[in-house]
Amino acid sequence: MEKEQLPMWIEQFMDKIHNHLLKLPDSPDQILTILKGHLLVEQEVNSLLEVTVPYPKALKIRDKNGPKFAHKLLLLKALIPKPEPVPDLWNVVKKLNDLRNDLAHKLSPENVEGNIDKFTTYVFKVFRLPKSFLKKNRLERLRLSILLIVHRLTCLINIK
Repeated sequence: MEKEQLPMWIEQFMDKIHNHLLKLPDSPDQILTILKGHLLVEQEVNSLLEVTVPYPKALKIRDKNGPKFAHKLLLLKALIPKPEPVPDLWNVVKKLNDLRNDLAHKLSPENVEGNIDKFTTYVFKVFRLPKSFLKKNRLERLRLSILLIVHRLTCLINIK
C-alpha cells in the first residue's frame, strides 16, 4: 500500500513546531524559558509581518534598528484585528512581552512566580483550556502557554 503524502505546508508546519519544542529550553529556569519563548514568539511575529505586509523590506523587520516588538505587535493588531479562533491573541502576546520586559529590564524583578501564574491563567482562559491544565506545575504551564502562542502564530502564517 502506498504511503499517503502530506501537503507540503503541513510537513513544514510540523517541522516548525518540532523545532520550537527543541528550542524551548528543557530547564527548570523559568526566566530562561520566558526569554527564549519570547524570542520564538518574536520570530513568528516577524514571519507573520513578512507575509502580511505588502512590502515588508521597508519595515526592516529583522534589522536591529527596525521596529521594536511592541510596534510590530501594534502593526499586526491593525492588520489582523481579531485573529480567529483566538481573538485576544494580540493581548496574550502583549502580556508575554510585558512579562519578558519585567525580567529583562529589572535587576530584581518582583513577584516573578505570581506574574507567571497570572500570565498562564490568562493564556489558558483565552485559549479555552480546561481548568485541569492549571493543575500542572508552573514551568509546564509556562512552556505550554508559550507553545500555544507560537502554534497559533504559525497557523496564521500558513493561512496567509
